[in-house]
Amino acid sequence: MKFSVLTIENNVVKLENENGELSFLDLSELPKEIQVNDILEKNNGVFSILSDETNKRREENMSLINSLWED
Repeated sequence: MKFSVLTIENNVVKLENENGELSFLDLSELPKEIQVNDILEKNNGVFSILSDETNKRREENMSLINSLWED
């Protein structure tokens, strides 16, 4: 299952899964290098960062932000 990292505050990570359900996990349960907006996948109880999907998400977000400033 895939998850989006929504927030990281006080060592608690708020995740949203593909079904829109929220989870709250301790930061120590996830890869050390996670950042907000990363896409994670959980396999056999282990989370990993999906770099390609994360980069695609960041590019889409930047495109949306830039479109707000276009005249």
